[in-house]
Amino acid sequence: MIDAEVHAVAKFFFLTLKDHRVAHEATRRSLLRINKIQKNNKEQSDDSIELVFTTYRYWKMFHKPKHKLPFFSSHEKSGNDVISQENKFFLPKDLSISAWNQFMKDSKEDELLLVTWSRVLNISDGDIARGLGLSEGTVRYRVANGLKKLGKSLAS
Repeated sequence: MIDAEVHAVAKFFFLTLKDHRVAHEATRRSLLRINKIQKNNKEQSDDSIELVFTTYRYWKMFHKPKHKLPFFSSHEKSGNDVISQENKFFLPKDLSISAWNQFMKDSKEDELLLVTWSRVLNISDGDIARGLGLSEGTVRYRVANGLKKLGKSLAS
């Protein structure tokens, strides 16, 4: 697995899941799954299609608003930091993601995911469509709607 894939998966979950601990666990599990698939798949497959398919699968598992990872709550009460400092997502102090957070609230789930894959991770609409089993036209339409909502978030 190359660093670009690791970076893309981590960025995807950071931008689509609200809790950084849940995003970290979803990233870890997705990367393990992608690595396993790549090892078992001797022939060269399209990695971006597999990335879309796998990240969507784990996003569905982890996006629930009240999703709790059982091992986090017990450690938090004892004061132990389950995720070490080097594994947390850090943002520059002058970077505001308030517009993105508003976009997360205002948009439909599919728009959020498709904008993230298409515009943030630069995965082609064709690869996204094949990874999700949709038509390219559907992907483009939903990305356009998501971008309109993101534009409104930026304007306000």
